[in-house]
Amino acid sequence: MNFNKFYEFILSTLRSLFGSLPFVFFIYTPLIFIFSIINPRKKNLWLFSAWEGKHYRGNSKYLFEYMKDNKKINTIWITKNNSLYKKMKSDGLKVVYAYSWLGLISLLQCKVIFISHGFNDILPIFTKRATIICLGHTSHPIKDMSYDNEFNKLNLFKKLVIFFIYPFNLSKPNYEVVISEKTYNSTIFLDPKKLHEKKRILPFGHPKTDYILRERGNDKAAILNKLGDLFPSKLKKCNIILFLPTWRKKKNFSLFDYNFNLKKINKILIKTNSYLLINYHPFDKKDLNTDYTKYRIINTSVNGDKINQLLLSADIFITDYSSLYSEFLLLNKPIIFAKFNHQEYVKERNLNIKYSTLPGEIATDWEKILSSIEKILIDKSDTYLDLRKEWLNHIYSGHDDGNSSKRITNYVKKLIFN
Repeated sequence: MNFNKFYEFILSTLRSLFGSLPFVFFIYTPLIFIFSIINPRKKNLWLFSAWEGKHYRGNSKYLFEYMKDNKKINTIWITKNNSLYKKMKSDGLKVVYAYSWLGLISLLQCKVIFISHGFNDILPIFTKRATIICLGHTSHPIKDMSYDNEFNKLNLFKKLVIFFIYPFNLSKPNYEVVISEKTYNSTIFLDPKKLHEKKRILPFGHPKTDYILRERGNDKAAILNKLGDLFPSKLKKCNIILFLPTWRKKKNFSLFDYNFNLKKINKILIKTNSYLLINYHPFDKKDLNTDYTKYRIINTSVNGDKINQLLLSADIFITDYSSLYSEFLLLNKPIIFAKFNHQEYVKERNLNIKYSTLPGEIATDWEKILSSIEKILIDKSDTYLDLRKEWLNHIYSGHDDGNSSKRITNYVKKLIFN
C-alpha cells in the first residue's frame, strides 16, 4: 500500500469516528477542546449547517441565502459531505469542509452556529462558548418530534449506549426557532415539563416559510421545470394530487392494503384530468418499483428541498402524518388526511394533535380518498376552506408575512452585538 492510499484510509477512518466519537478524533482533541473554551470568538462570524452536516437544505439553507450578501456578517456554510463541499465551492458559495483545518478554525472562531437537527450537524466538541441556534425542520407536526420524549422511552442499556457513543445527542442548543408561540411542540429538545426551558424558544417563524410564500405565485410549469426531467411534461397541464406517506416502523405496512383498486383509481384520475404522485419517505422505498406506467400513478422518492417544488405544484395534498400539511396551508388548497391503520401507528408515535380536528377530509381507505377527490375536482366543493384559514392563523399567528428570516437575523444581531 503506497503512502497516499494509506493516508486516505486513515483519514476516512478518522472521519467516520469523528461523527460518532469526537473525543477520539486525534490525540490533541482535549487541547483543542480547552482552546475552544478560552479562545475569544468573532462576533461577525456565523456558521450554518443542516441534516447531520450532509445536506444543503431546509431552514438553514434559506436563512444562509438570505444573509449571504450581508457585508457586516461573515456567513459560511460548513459541511461533513466532501462532495457537497466541492459542489457548493464550484457554485461560488462560501463553504468550508468540516474535516479540514479551515473547517476546524471556523468552528473555533465563530460566535453563532445555525443547525437544523442537533449538535451532530456540526463537530460539537469544538463549539464551546458559541451560540447554537436550532432552526428545526418541521413546522407544526402531527406526531411528537421531541427527542427527549423518545429518549425517555428507552431502557437503561440503550440510554447508556447513546450516552457513550453519541454523547452530544443529549445536548440542547441555546435557542430553538419555531413558527409561533402556538407551535412549541414542534421543538426537538424542549422538555415541556420544565417551564424555564421555554425561554430558549424563539417564536419568529421559519425561513422556509418565506421561500414558499415567494414561490407560490409561480405557475405550475415554472415550478416543475425546477425538477428537471423527473416527471413527464404532460403533468404541467394536469391536476397533481400529491401523496406524501410517513415512514412506519411496521415493515409489512402497505398503502395499498386499504381497498386499493387500481383500475377504479385510474378511472377517477382520467375523469378529473389528474395524476397521482406518491412520494415515498427516503427510508421507505419498498413500493417504489411498482410498475404503473400504464396508469396515471407515479411512484417517486424526491427528497430535500425538491419536495417544496412538489408541494408548490400540487392541487391536492394527501398525507397521513407528515408535518408538511402545515406548510401546504400557505397555499390555500385542499388537504386529505389518510388515516390508514391509525391505531397501530399511534403505538409507534404519540400525536401532538387530535386527528379528527385536522383541516381536511379524513379518509380511512382509498374509497374515501377517491370520493374526496371527486368532491373537490368535479363538484368543485371545498368545505374545509374556513377551517384551513383558522389553522393557518393559529399556527402562523401572523408569521406568514415573508419576514421570518429578517426577524431571526435582527434578534441574533441584538443578542450578539449588544
